[in-house]
Amino acid sequence: MGTGQRGTSDGPPRQQQVNLRSAATSVRTRTSRVYLGWKIVAGAMVLQTLLSALFQQAYGVYATFWMAEFGWSSTTIGFSRVASMTLTTSRA
Repeated sequence: MGTGQRGTSDGPPRQQQVNLRSAATSVRTRTSRVYLGWKIVAGAMVLQTLLSALFQQAYGVYATFWMAEFGWSSTTIGFSRVASMTLTTSRA
């Protein structure tokens, strides 16, 4: 049985083994790359986090300009801040 002819128990011919290896290699290289859309999503998340963190840290600076520009009191600005935080964070 071990004569190396087709149909014997020696396994598939050498040409089929090479094709399987090249197919496995191409699948491996295809899955190792990161999809461009995920890179864009990650960049947008970083940018949004940075902008929201900077706005939250500098809110008092903006509030003084709003009070001078629109004539609002600090109570009005504080209420608008609380309303904004409540409406944007309590999504169910």
